[in-house]
Amino acid sequence: MALIGSAGCFALLIGLLLVTVAFGSQVLAAIGLVVEQPLDEILFSSGIGLATLQLLTGIISFTVGLTLRSAIALVVVMGVAGGRGWKSVLRLGKESCSDLSAVFATSTAKLIGICILFFAGLEVLLATAPLTGSDAMHYHFTVPLLELGKPEHPIFWLTHSFFLGLGHELIGLGLVLGGDKLALLMIFLSGCLTAAALFQLSRRLMPIEWALAAVLTFLMAPMVFWQIGTAGCPDIWMAFYVLLATLAMERTSGPANQRWMVLAGVYAGAAASIKYTGWMIPGVIVLCMLWISKSFLWAALSSIAALVAGIFPLLRNFLWTGDPFFPFLNRWIGKVAMNAHALQFIQADVHSHAFSMQPLHVLYFFATMGLLGADYGLGSYFGPIVLAFLPLLIFCNWKMRLARMAAALWISMLLANALTTQMARFLLPAYPLALALVFCGAAAASRKLGNNVRIGCMATLAVFGVFCLASDGLYAKNFLPVSLGL
Repeated sequence: MALIGSAGCFALLIGLLLVTVAFGSQVLAAIGLVVEQPLDEILFSSGIGLATLQLLTGIISFTVGLTLRSAIALVVVMGVAGGRGWKSVLRLGKESCSDLSAVFATSTAKLIGICILFFAGLEVLLATAPLTGSDAMHYHFTVPLLELGKPEHPIFWLTHSFFLGLGHELIGLGLVLGGDKLALLMIFLSGCLTAAALFQLSRRLMPIEWALAAVLTFLMAPMVFWQIGTAGCPDIWMAFYVLLATLAMERTSGPANQRWMVLAGVYAGAAASIKYTGWMIPGVIVLCMLWISKSFLWAALSSIAALVAGIFPLLRNFLWTGDPFFPFLNRWIGKVAMNAHALQFIQADVHSHAFSMQPLHVLYFFATMGLLGADYGLGSYFGPIVLAFLPLLIFCNWKMRLARMAAALWISMLLANALTTQMARFLLPAYPLALALVFCGAAAASRKLGNNVRIGCMATLAVFGVFCLASDGLYAKNFLPVSLGL
């Protein structure tokens, strides 16, 4: 029975994905944006559809309340609005299958693909286990559950409720349509979409086998394995939108392609809507747009798109408290009296206990955050691959716009984290960009410097893979019997 229920929720998940792809494909066609590769079109379309879905769900939850009837009506309306996009869904499915068959043509690619399917299979099984993430039970799932069936209202006794973004609206949608299992599977979907977007970005920078290795490293890293599986945290949505914004920015060369700037702004705003820390992303992307286009008009349009896509949680908090970033600005602009001890507790909760603004300590944070998880908020769960391959960045082809843009976003997110929280686990949205760049350097170094470098890189990845298999397996062993109904 457990597997039957999980299969039903998975079928609902696929249905929601198809609705968002059809809707997004219709939007792309309406604004005249042409995408060459079928998997790119699926990702861009689903990004538009999911950003719209989470925004509309948030508006419905705030105004009339999210119920089963309103949730079904919203999905049906989006499906109907998909119009001719449904024909594109069938075409994109066939073309993507042909593309993937070419991707996995070599024996090495097939072997890596099997490993990817293995870890993704483990993660989807974990996503069907009962919710156990501590933060999820504290507020990620608890607050949406408390708000269901009536217009959203401030919950002052649970201050973390003001941290909810539009990713939590998708959790609420999943709770209404299929319970916590569907809500967890929607987070798993975001992990799969992020992995696909990472592959599309990576294959532009390096050979296919290296791009697949980057995806495998992403999926098997313990932090990602936990976030996609049982954590119940929507942060992974930020990584998906960041990658889409990066891929959209790549297409902005020339006057004919400047409409992609607006789409990049939409994805940047969608990323910012997930969490307060995401608002640095639109800022960096708008600056990039201004640098590329030399046009204040297109930079302004990108800014407006980002605000439309992402400002709803800030507007809601402002209406409730007078502080869009409640409670962090409450002492200056807020209208809510807040206990000083509670504010101190919340600030400590979003800062590492080793936090320091001293310049030498900031440099120390950059070097050790992947090794000292106890000091920097589970940063070691990302693993040492980025740090190990970091010197190989000098071999990247920095003439490619995509590499420069990915590096600009990665460095900006890294600096913002170092200067605000020094919580390495908040760098999950930047992790795919970091992997794409260091693997690009490793692939280029292996080509230029010969077999010894390539063998060293492969040995490093093999050791990390064994570690991930052991650690992920030990973590999963208590969940799998429940997921399988044993």
